[in-house]
Amino acid sequence: MASGHCRDCGCLEGGAGAVARTSLARALVIPTYWLAYIYQWQVSRFLVSQGGVVGPNVGPVRAFLGISLAAGIAWVIDSLIIGGTLGSIVMAIMTTMRRGERSPA
Repeated sequence: MASGHCRDCGCLEGGAGAVARTSLARALVIPTYWLAYIYQWQVSRFLVSQGGVVGPNVGPVRAFLGISLAAGIAWVIDSLIIGGTLGSIVMAIMTTMRRGERSPA
């Protein structure tokens, strides 16, 4: 049985590690958007027209919670779809390869 990098050293290179790294990255970026709302930074990245939190009719609830929650939910859904698709493709390839390795008895 081939041993993987994660099984040998216990690092976070597997699926749970990817989720942890993504969550950490998001947690580091969110305060930047909060500051953009507080100081009303007029950079295109933070403007409502670009999916940001700076613009007319943006209240604190939307700026601090709404955008963060919506982006987090979108990431979860996208990750499930992409991960499920790639996982299915890999499983199909692996199953096909294993069937080809078997010799007729």
